[in-house]
Amino acid sequence: LFEDNLFHGDLHPGNIVLLRNSRIALIDFGTTSFTEREYLQKFVMFVRALATRNYSKAADLSLMLTASLPNNLDVDTVKEDLVRTLRSWATRTLVKQLPYHDKSMDNVTIELVRILVGCRCTMEWGWLRIHRALSTLDTSLVYLYRDVNYTRMLQQYFQRAERRQLRSLLTAALPLRALAGFHTQLGIQDRMSEYALFQGELVRRHAQVFRGSINKASAVLHAIVHLLWAAIAVVGVAGALVFIAQHGGPVALDSLGPQVSGWVRSMPVLDGSVWGLLALGYVYFVATLIKLRRRLRSRDARPHEQVATV
Repeated sequence: LFEDNLFHGDLHPGNIVLLRNSRIALIDFGTTSFTEREYLQKFVMFVRALATRNYSKAADLSLMLTASLPNNLDVDTVKEDLVRTLRSWATRTLVKQLPYHDKSMDNVTIELVRILVGCRCTMEWGWLRIHRALSTLDTSLVYLYRDVNYTRMLQQYFQRAERRQLRSLLTAALPLRALAGFHTQLGIQDRMSEYALFQGELVRRHAQVFRGSINKASAVLHAIVHLLWAAIAVVGVAGALVFIAQHGGPVALDSLGPQVSGWVRSMPVLDGSVWGLLALGYVYFVATLIKLRRRLRSRDARPHEQVATV
């Protein structure tokens, strides 16, 4: 699984054949499967973290191996539960007298899944397929290798895997691989240029959509500002008429016409200090609107101009 991305999903003694010279053959490949490369890398990192006793990293990778996490998930609390479970499992692997299932890989994966599903996390299908293969394998190992220490066995596996990888490099094809690697390095610049071009186009399209939304919002805000200006003008004229009528006497009031003079007479008579406060509030509101209008009309600095100022 780790080296070739291929695993036997039904590995039990009935599907293992012993050949001459202690060679082994597998049969019945109906459940043989593989998993997505990116997901496999996460799973390998998870198992390597178990081998190196880095349980905090293993807990983080357990969360990354899920399909989705709920929005209200308390990550710190869940991570503490996962770390506690992994440490407890690692301690049990050191005790030979314990039953096999208490220290198997299948057992710890079940406990981790129980915690994650209890928090409404969704598991990946790849995780479930690998777990099924481990469960099938455990039904045989409980009789064949009941004293297994998975932590030590995983450490030995990764050491041997690294040695196998080194031996595979030291072959007659090494010069060809070196040339292929050199050729790949030469093509990285072109690939990066293509990637930058592709990403740049995506960024420009997103920027166009964002600019369109901002323009619509700006137009709505401009309309609101114009309505406020009209309302301020009406209020200002009405306040001036009331002030003239109340301080200019009946002659000034009658000169405004019968409808306006009747409306003005129905208004409450205000003191001079109150009129002063209203005038100050009116001036402040007008000044705020002028600043807002000026801000809307000003052009924002471009990104390179902002960087230059910084």
